[in-house]
Amino acid sequence: MDGQHGRRRQVRARPRRALRLAGLGVVAAALSAAAAVLGSGTVTTVPGEDDAAPRRDGPSSGGAGEPPGTAGAAPGPVALGEGRATAPRSTSARASRPPSPGPGRTPSARPGGEGPTGGTRLEGVYVTAYSWFDNTPRGSSTVSHPVLHRTAGGTGTYADPVTVAVGHDRSTGRDVLDHPAGTRFYLPHLRRYVIVEDTCGDGPTPQDGPCHDLSQAPPGTTLWLDVWIDGEDGTQAGAQDCAARLTGEGGRTAVIDPPPGLPVLAGPIYSTRCALP
Repeated sequence: MDGQHGRRRQVRARPRRALRLAGLGVVAAALSAAAAVLGSGTVTTVPGEDDAAPRRDGPSSGGAGEPPGTAGAAPGPVALGEGRATAPRSTSARASRPPSPGPGRTPSARPGGEGPTGGTRLEGVYVTAYSWFDNTPRGSSTVSHPVLHRTAGGTGTYADPVTVAVGHDRSTGRDVLDHPAGTRFYLPHLRRYVIVEDTCGDGPTPQDGPCHDLSQAPPGTTLWLDVWIDGEDGTQAGAQDCAARLTGEGGRTAVIDPPPGLPVLAGPIYSTRCALP
């Protein structure tokens, strides 16, 4: 048995050795071919052998593993045999931001946070008040240019705006109002519509007095409006206090020729109490 086994091993050794030598030759030839392929920068994949195919790793730009002259170039689709997605190297793809407003540029501001869709916004408006106690003649609600009201009044709605006085000029021999009688304004800080029905300043040269002469108003004033606050049912002290609260420091906003439908706090500004927003 030992001799027979020995002979069998010797008989089989020769073909197995020959096969091993032949296999080594095939492997050497394959490695030589692979070296030639890698040197040319081309990788050939065999369908069905993705798991066995070698994967090249190396620097993405200017390093070993890339052929000369391709550093930094965006690769095209890559064979699935290399285990990489078929997408080019990503470039800057951040979403662009919308341009922000430059200095001093603001979205269209709207009175009272709501704002009209019509009318013209005026800045630097000086708003003062007059009442039953300091009208001319005193202790009356007489107006010089009645339009909607025969005497000063109004509740502040678009249909029933409060009487307002503006400056006027008699230097030409005619009485010229700074804004024509019947002009409507909307005052966001009062939440009331007003209408020109009276004039501010008495005597032969009213253009030298309050309302028309803006040098008597705070710096930066572009328009002076004197609003009727009533007070017939109140006290003089109460009217003066309400007028002071309404006036503030100037620099108010007004909308000339406003549309209807803006926020309104309807009612007299002062009767027995000061009704301000």
